[in-house]
Amino acid sequence: MKENNREEWTSIFIYGNPIFKQRRKLWSNLAEEKRDPNEPLAFIEDFNDILHQEKKMGLHPKARVQLEKFSNFVNKIGLIDIELKENRFTWFSNPRNGVIIREKLDRVMVNWRWRKIFQHAQLKALPAIRSDHCPLVLNTEPNDRANNIFRFETFWTDHEDCEEVIENSWTQSGEEIRSWNNFKRKRERCREDLKRWRYYIAKYEERVGEDNWASSSDNFKEVWSEIWKMQIPNKIKIFLWKTSHNIIAVNYNLWKRKITNSPICKICRNGEESVEHAILLCPWTRPTWFGVQIQAILTDNSIRTFVQWLLETINRIKQEGKELQEQRIGSLGFMCWAIWKQRNNHIFQGEEISPNRTIQAAKTMQTEFLSAIEQAKMKHKGAENRRMRNITWRAPPRDWLKINVDASFRKSNRKGAIATILRDWQGKFITGSATEIRAFSSLEAEALALREALIMAKNLQLEKVLIESDNLQLIQSIKSNSQIGEILAYLKDIAHLLKDLPDVGITWTPREENHLAHLIATQRATGILSSNWSVRLPATIETQLRREAEKVRRIGRRPTHHEGAIEQKGDQMLTVPNQVVIEVRKGTGKEQRTEEQLAFEPEDSLKQRGTPSEKLWVPSPFATELPSEALPAEET
Repeated sequence: MKENNREEWTSIFIYGNPIFKQRRKLWSNLAEEKRDPNEPLAFIEDFNDILHQEKKMGLHPKARVQLEKFSNFVNKIGLIDIELKENRFTWFSNPRNGVIIREKLDRVMVNWRWRKIFQHAQLKALPAIRSDHCPLVLNTEPNDRANNIFRFETFWTDHEDCEEVIENSWTQSGEEIRSWNNFKRKRERCREDLKRWRYYIAKYEERVGEDNWASSSDNFKEVWSEIWKMQIPNKIKIFLWKTSHNIIAVNYNLWKRKITNSPICKICRNGEESVEHAILLCPWTRPTWFGVQIQAILTDNSIRTFVQWLLETINRIKQEGKELQEQRIGSLGFMCWAIWKQRNNHIFQGEEISPNRTIQAAKTMQTEFLSAIEQAKMKHKGAENRRMRNITWRAPPRDWLKINVDASFRKSNRKGAIATILRDWQGKFITGSATEIRAFSSLEAEALALREALIMAKNLQLEKVLIESDNLQLIQSIKSNSQIGEILAYLKDIAHLLKDLPDVGITWTPREENHLAHLIATQRATGILSSNWSVRLPATIETQLRREAEKVRRIGRRPTHHEGAIEQKGDQMLTVPNQVVIEVRKGTGKEQRTEEQLAFEPEDSLKQRGTPSEKLWVPSPFATELPSEALPAEET
């Protein structure tokens, strides 16, 4: 190729075979070819390989042998990987188990001769539209100016930490430099470390030396601690931190970095504009500070550094008493911010300087901020109170047992845990289990938990047991005998177990009322809880058990039925655990039963009592359907 009367160069378009064996053969053949070392050469297109693991994002890392073979090919020919703009990856896969794999498979790699001719060449990746590969655009003569150029400042070498930062960064990437690409990685890491270092050490070191300010590190820690505790917005906290470290754009700092021509203050035209001058000592700021509640009198002799002044002022406010102490300390931050804003508005927008307006602006900001905080606290407190009132475990009827179940599942690794907890009608703990599982979905995990509870009930030969789960989809599927493909096998197991357990019923409960089972499952999934936790209860579980049992005792140890429960002595409107409210016609003599006996008599799903003229229809707690002869009065 030849363009704009420049030297001709050779372009080789590459397609790396998806089969590694074939691809390795290609790299070997290309490396063995004899070429003129002075010929400008560029390899372009789909290599189907990456140089480093960070060039891939997905489920599994690239095989080490593939990285080594491709890297050896690149190093042997002496190729340079052109930096990719716009996008980090050039290829993406179809979603697999909810994960999309991304890699930088497409690239342009050139030799030294080509790079010398086209020193400013840029490579961009456009969005992929009708392909899973992003198209590449190689611009050999870009006109746009590079953004965010990093420049090493000569005066950095005067700092004692500079050499150490460079040395640590360089050795972190390994000792050997076998190719240009490895050199670029070291250089990039070093550049990023220097950027972070220059930000944190950007402070007025000459000033620190002149003031003989001892224990500066301790002072910075103390002032940041005080700033963090202030009742001020985060943006003002950051501003105070930058001001304390002398890294705000006052004229002296700009002049020192050769950004402006003069360090003189643009407002008073009398002296250098340092941080202390701009915020505290400029002639217009002195009456501003005197006009606020603390009535600060500032002089050149009393102010050495901004940090020293801020700490001394905060300590003086604390010594004066606790009345509105936090508000008075917070006013310092609002006033510094208001002064800085007034200074900028005057310089950049020509706004007239006004100490009174600055004071009023600071007071208004503080009033609005404190009001917003108070409203947020009240709103949060109200929501917390409502939540605490609504969250409660509901006890089963007298002499019944209840098993609460839940599952914790993480989709990324398909691992989780299931939990069961068995309690009596008074809320007393009997036993429980927590088991680690592998599943494909949260619904499958919930089904496993429910099946575990049924197995527990069968093995312990329990009678009169309610099992609660907070997965509504699962409970509805069991009640209606509907099929869900992904958990079909578990649904069959559950149905089979229910046939062997006539005294066991299954109900749904909101998540808030299933808190303890959720807590156990989560702690087991995260490894906090051991498998034998039920032998000696952890403090968190014991506390929650006691809290829920106390709730049962406070309501008089009466069974708390499910949503829509109705109890009436008159016409006897009852609710049962399957949440179907029916009408119960009165019998006579010995056929009369208590509400509790009628509602929870575990026999056939429908039974007939009384004389032919007086029929008493009593549903089993676990009936899923009612015959037409016994129509429900209401369904919840």
